[in-house]
Amino acid sequence: MAQQRRRGNELKEAIYLSAIELLETEGYKAITFQNIAKAAQTSRSVLYRAWPSPFLLLYEAVKWKTFQDGNGSIWSSNYNSGSLRGDLIALCQHFVKNSLAFSAEFLKGFLNELIENPEVVHLSEKITVSNLQVMGKIIERANLRGEIKHEVSDMVKLLPFEVLRYHLVFMKDDEVDDPFIEQLVDDVMLPAMTKGNSAKTDHAMP
Repeated sequence: MAQQRRRGNELKEAIYLSAIELLETEGYKAITFQNIAKAAQTSRSVLYRAWPSPFLLLYEAVKWKTFQDGNGSIWSSNYNSGSLRGDLIALCQHFVKNSLAFSAEFLKGFLNELIENPEVVHLSEKITVSNLQVMGKIIERANLRGEIKHEVSDMVKLLPFEVLRYHLVFMKDDEVDDPFIEQLVDDVMLPAMTKGNSAKTDHAMP
């Protein structure tokens, strides 16, 4: 009996799983429409119609997997611990957890694609905007609590994402664990965000 043709979510899930398995077993170099189509037992034309590039297919696949594993987007979460320090630590922990789901192999591929692929450049710009938005909400609450009393630059807002991404991709011997995140928040983020404040912030309290 001929195999029933898969459609819709069933086919998309098979494609996602095939792309993720290729990444994990053969590395980023194996992420091509031809290889993914063969692994998912579908045609390359199906993939060409749905995705502009193999990388963007893979990005969707890994993002889908993070939700399947119970990890929501960092942009949809509400970081409201009651303190700026607590909010920043929670955001960084969530970012690291999601980034590890993408793997260093994927993140390196992302950096390579940024050089050549206009679609990935556009995606990177959208990610930057979303990162600024989630940091903006954290800073807004810190303003209301009196922890931040001046304007915070976009450079400072994006700092934790850039530092964590760099260490996750390039610093193989560095473990991006909770003590690392706390040091990043206490020694870098809080001083940068509260510079010029006359009142003490909670990181300075015993």
